Amino acid sequence: MAAEHERRLADYEGQVAQLQETIKGLEEEVVVLRRRLQDAPKRVRTLEERLLETKGQLAQAVSQNEKLSATLREAREHIAALREDVEKLTMPPSGYGTYLGTNDDGTADIFTAGRKMRVALHPELDADELRRGQEVVLNESLNVVLARSSEVAGEVVTFKEMLEDGTRAFVVDYDRVHVVCTETRAVIGSVSVGARPSCIAVSPERLYVADYAGCVTSYAVTAAAPMLYSQFVAANSFVAPQVRELQPAGV
Repeated sequence: MAAEHERRLADYEGQVAQLQETIKGLEEEVVVLRRRLQDAPKRVRTLEERLLETKGQLAQAVSQNEKLSATLREAREHIAALREDVEKLTMPPSGYGTYLGTNDDGTADIFTAGRKMRVALHPELDADELRRGQEVVLNESLNVVLARSSEVAGEVVTFKEMLEDGTRAFVVDYDRVHVVCTETRAVIGSVSVGARPSCIAVSPERLYVADYAGCVTSYAVTAAAPMLYSQFVAANSFVAPQVRELQPAGV
């Protein structure tokens, strides 16, 4: 019995020692947990500060991204504008003509470079809005692509004579005679007469110009096409006889 009692007592003492070690370990864990619990607010504050710093960096990155996007858009617009300028600079030159009228097939008659031509109209141009004598822009194929207003500025001249068919008008300035196409209002020929013209007379093959000194000059009219009057060839001038003045009769 005594031996059994001692064995049990030894077992109890062993269990008590184990429990004491367990308690000691638990106390140490409690200390560690308390330290961690004390350090938790500091860690929370540190994490909050890192979070705020990260948010700031994110906002800065978003701002930089927006600036880069705006710069990229501006660069694209600038490149597009430069491309348009290059295309404009590399385009072939456009010619000008004078609108004469529209045909039944939708084509238009124009006058350009001394020639009357039948050309096509751009689909966006309304033929009903075009006026006879209006200036138009031609592309490299000599088709009408743009309508402009009629020219309202120019030199002041004096009308002197018109052909019987009404296609050509003769006007003069200080010392020159000009032939104007009445359909296109374009000057198709001119000649310097050396003095201020007072009057002119026209025949099918010659032009007679008189000045205020009584001198009459005859010009031969030649042209590559009929009625163009593109060149004048001066002939010898002659002096008209002086007209005697009549005295009033006395009563």
